[in-house]
Amino acid sequence: MIVILLNCVTLGMYQPCVDDACVTNRCKILQIFDDIIFAFFSLEMTIKIVAMGAWGKGTYLADSWNRLDFFIVLAGALEYCLQVENLNLTAIRTIRVLRPLRAINRIPSMRILVMLLLDTLPMLGNVLLLCFFVFFIFGIVGVQLWEGILRQRCVIKLPDNVSPPSYLVSFYYEFSKEQDYICSKPEDSGMHLCQNLPPYRIGPLLCNDSALPYSENEPTATACVNWNQYYTNCTQLGNNPFQGTISFDNIGLAWVAIFLVISLEGWTDIMYYVQDAHSFWDWIYFVLLIVIGSFFMINLCLVVIATQFSETKKREMERMRQERARFTSSSTLASSTNNSEPTTCYAEIVKYIAHLYRRLKRRIIKKLRLYKYHMQRRKEGLIPCTPETITLSPNKIKAHHPKCPRMSAMLANSSITNLQQKTAKQDHLQSNLSINRTAANNNNTDGGTVCGENQVSSPEVSEIVSLENIKNNALNNSTNFLNEDRQKVLLLKSTTKINRTDK
Repeated sequence: MIVILLNCVTLGMYQPCVDDACVTNRCKILQIFDDIIFAFFSLEMTIKIVAMGAWGKGTYLADSWNRLDFFIVLAGALEYCLQVENLNLTAIRTIRVLRPLRAINRIPSMRILVMLLLDTLPMLGNVLLLCFFVFFIFGIVGVQLWEGILRQRCVIKLPDNVSPPSYLVSFYYEFSKEQDYICSKPEDSGMHLCQNLPPYRIGPLLCNDSALPYSENEPTATACVNWNQYYTNCTQLGNNPFQGTISFDNIGLAWVAIFLVISLEGWTDIMYYVQDAHSFWDWIYFVLLIVIGSFFMINLCLVVIATQFSETKKREMERMRQERARFTSSSTLASSTNNSEPTTCYAEIVKYIAHLYRRLKRRIIKKLRLYKYHMQRRKEGLIPCTPETITLSPNKIKAHHPKCPRMSAMLANSSITNLQQKTAKQDHLQSNLSINRTAANNNNTDGGTVCGENQVSSPEVSEIVSLENIKNNALNNSTNFLNEDRQKVLLLKSTTKINRTDK
């Protein structure tokens, strides 16, 4: 974009009339900048053609904007080739004005406006067809009513005693072009008649004298003659107003006059000329033309453009939203390209780089979440660092997310395994306790000692009692731990179902 703006500046500073041979330092510096810019554009075009391909669907020349760039670069190359042959390059240098159009493809908002104009052409075609009918109808009416009236001028009526070729040259007085007086014929009801011509003026002097007949016996007299009083005949012999461009002599010139009226540029002068030559009531024609043409048709074009602009903006915003969703989605590269249309090599490279970035980002986020999860569990005491802790394989921990159903199942299986081990240990302690009790009863029977009378505590009995307490505590802890694990598994399953429902 900076190179395009620099090219616009250099084109504006070029002065072909002052230094056509390019011998000044300023022209040489501008020529160097122009060569650098042309080399940059050529390199850009070459890289795009190599990356995207030249022909076919989705290639470089398949895009209209790329074809415009190709045409500009080709014209610049042709200019350099002909410059070697010392030929006239004026016609080819005019193609340089197309270089600023390259900025349209670089600015999204400007590109939307250009696409809007192209999209409105079909709808504007119907509006222009309606405008053509309006032009055609009003043009036919104007030709039928006012053909040739804008060329009517007042001409002189010679006195009776003056006849060709004996009349004086002074009788052939010509009106000034600044005082273009359009007259009305007697059969029409125009507002300007030849009998109502104002007196002739010579500067500030108002002339009211009459022309005297020539006589050889009378000396020549000088007087201020009112020549306008002799121009009493109205006939068609002059030119049309505005150097002959405004008239209703044919349908083409009528369309030019109608266009000026619709554009509201100098339409009052045209109306006054027609009223002077034809009728006062001709203002109805011009008022209707302004109401239908200026107030209706032009606003209808604006409505069409505004409607199409809103539709184009919605379509472009939806397309941009879909592109953002496609590039930020968590799908793999294969799933994002299998169902899509065939794209270019350049686009595939960009997609692959974006896919690698998303994949690396997901892995980093996953590891960070897993690390935070384990640190939180350790702080809460749910995963103490003791031999009795539920141990899992490091590979399994890395392979599954903490909220994954597989992780929950493994935790539950580990809890059940530990519970079974503790239950087996308790059964072993209980069997040892029953054996010790039997031995104690046998000893009491042999010695004649009654348990309730003379019971003596021994180390074995105290050990049995402590083992019984350990058994009860282990059983209670195992039951509580199993209940907690079951609640966590149920909570994880319900969370997984809710997440799947939201998706």
